Amino acid sequence: AEGTVVEVPGGAITGGNAPNTGTAGGVHAAGTVVMNGGSIVGNGTAYRGGGVYISGSGKFTLNNDAAILGNSALGTEDVTGGGGAVCVNGGTLEMKGGSMAFNYTKYAGGAVMVLNTSDGSFTMSGGTISDCQGKNGGAVCGASKAVFLRCDFDDNKSNYIGSGINVPYPYESTVLFERMLRQGLVLTEFS
Repeated sequence: AEGTVVEVPGGAITGGNAPNTGTAGGVHAAGTVVMNGGSIVGNGTAYRGGGVYISGSGKFTLNNDAAILGNSALGTEDVTGGGGAVCVNGGTLEMKGGSMAFNYTKYAGGAVMVLNTSDGSFTMSGGTISDCQGKNGGAVCGASKAVFLRCDFDDNKSNYIGSGINVPYPYESTVLFERMLRQGLVLTEFS
């Protein structure tokens, strides 16, 4: 709930499922969630946020060796479905460490989808996104309010556009790249 703070030092959140047009296969962050360890693994949703769904003024922070692994969001063939690991629909995703790997969506953002119609944002200042897959943005899609500093992208795949990051038009991008691994990164902007 909004205003709630949850700290996750370890353990696993696994096996969650949000069917139909559901969101948040594993965690719905409407308050503040700080994940310092443990994993969110093997969760799924038929729509958005296979592992984590962030809404409203929610904030989710991934630190240390925490991991979001093997989650899926089947999504739909439009720009509102996806985010195999995380969907940001308002609020903030901060990745300061840890990893997102082997996440999948049929549509947007194999690891992370930031809905361009929301006030959501994504800042990645550490950690790795690897081996994720989505039609648009193998790692990240819709990152119109994103900052990437000291982060690694490795071997992400897209069936269509942007194996690393897809920033779709017409949204004004504030994407900043300081350092990234070269493998698996393609930035695509349409005009």
